[in-house]
Amino acid sequence: MSRGRGRNGRRHRVVVQRTIQVQPAGDRRQYINLPAGGAANRGRHITISAQIGPVQAGTTVHWTLQPDQANRPNLGNAARGGLVAVGAAPATVPVAATTSVTDGTGVARIVLRLSGFGGDRFRVCAGFVLGERRARSGWFTAWRRLWYQLTHDAGRAVPSLAPMHAAYDRVEALVEQDGATVTYNAGWLNGVANYYPLQMVQPGAATNPVVPVIGTHNQGAFANLFVPGVNEKHQRKAHVIVIGAQYDPIAPRANRDPSFTFRGDVVASPCELVMARAVLNPSLRNPSWFVRGSFKLKSQWGGWRPLAIGDIQFPANRGAAAALPKARPRYIQVTLPLGPMDPPPTALAPYVVWLELVGVDGPYKGVSFGNGRTANVCTPENAAQFPSTVAHEIGHAVNQSPINDDVTWSTRHPGGFGLVKHPHAYHYRGGQGPHCHSVHNGGIDGPGATIWDGWSRVYDPNSGTCIMFHRSHAGCRNEFCSVCEPYLRAEPMTSLQ
Repeated sequence: MSRGRGRNGRRHRVVVQRTIQVQPAGDRRQYINLPAGGAANRGRHITISAQIGPVQAGTTVHWTLQPDQANRPNLGNAARGGLVAVGAAPATVPVAATTSVTDGTGVARIVLRLSGFGGDRFRVCAGFVLGERRARSGWFTAWRRLWYQLTHDAGRAVPSLAPMHAAYDRVEALVEQDGATVTYNAGWLNGVANYYPLQMVQPGAATNPVVPVIGTHNQGAFANLFVPGVNEKHQRKAHVIVIGAQYDPIAPRANRDPSFTFRGDVVASPCELVMARAVLNPSLRNPSWFVRGSFKLKSQWGGWRPLAIGDIQFPANRGAAAALPKARPRYIQVTLPLGPMDPPPTALAPYVVWLELVGVDGPYKGVSFGNGRTANVCTPENAAQFPSTVAHEIGHAVNQSPINDDVTWSTRHPGGFGLVKHPHAYHYRGGQGPHCHSVHNGGIDGPGATIWDGWSRVYDPNSGTCIMFHRSHAGCRNEFCSVCEPYLRAEPMTSLQ
């Protein structure tokens, strides 16, 4: 403002209008799990500038934080968003209002530290007096960003993973493919145990192509096909390996023998019997799946006769009477080598069969075996659930579902976000590792219920609707439940487990 006299001699006052413009002015996602540097949308810290006019050094600019009303409340100092001075130490506690002074170009600067909680958003207001919001920045929303490599056998048709991308978008995590799909030919892995007819590993399948099988016996070879991520993708890139089935051989150890025994009545020949474990022919690794066997007429004392490996068959439709498809590989068919003088088995005059076989663990629809390496089953029968299976296994790679128990398979949620122990997380009730038993009903994600499956109490395999349920089925929703969402948003996702 200046003063002077006009032509008529009267005094007059000239007012200079001060202006202020804040940058960045546009809304954007900020990928808080990526290291700062390069693109501006990486890291939790954003430098906000205010250009005043006329240009003048030494002018105080008042800054005010404007958080979105939907942001998560009551975060700890390290997790919450706020304003800090340029060059402030990492441990500086952010504030909601502060000031800085313009330099010789008329620019004042402040740093917005975003919340560590995915989906929280903020903008910064600037003015010349305390609380004034004369100018505003754009809205900055906390997101995380991950990548994956897709690997499968040549010629396989893989369903679109767009539903998986959408599931992570809902918790403010961008997941996208890095580079071209990596394929391998059918002869790439040596040894017949790496490839099986589909109806052997998935009895009842409508078609019978030869498919690759992954397990602890060969997962290292699949992992070697991974091309590591570079720069910001390092430690943030998953390996999605598409296979036809997943079984694990049972390694000998003190408390568990790879072989198991069966004794039961046979009332017809051939007759289908259900084993304690799945059985594959050929075995995933030596020794053979068949160890020994014998049979006799139940009413006789003694008289055991040997069974040979050829007396046991694996029909394409075995296990049709099983309550769950997962149990079908436990079924085998036995044809007794009866002589012409032997009476046929009946319900009133059964034979007794004794078997010692080598079983396998499984089948599984997906597995995460560390450092973001995942294997996901894709067959025509499970194509609709395949994107959920991929999302599930990547979920394990980002610490889901956190249980906070000091036991095997335990995971812990990050502190500072006001999160209680996950109420629907579980283990040892189906599947391997930590899972979520939410059931979506009437718009509410309520708890699941356990049932007896013949071996132990598990959550009803056809009930859970969350992506992190231990079994994919037609009723699963392709999204994380409302109970899991805050735990995903709290994850830093700076690396994959």
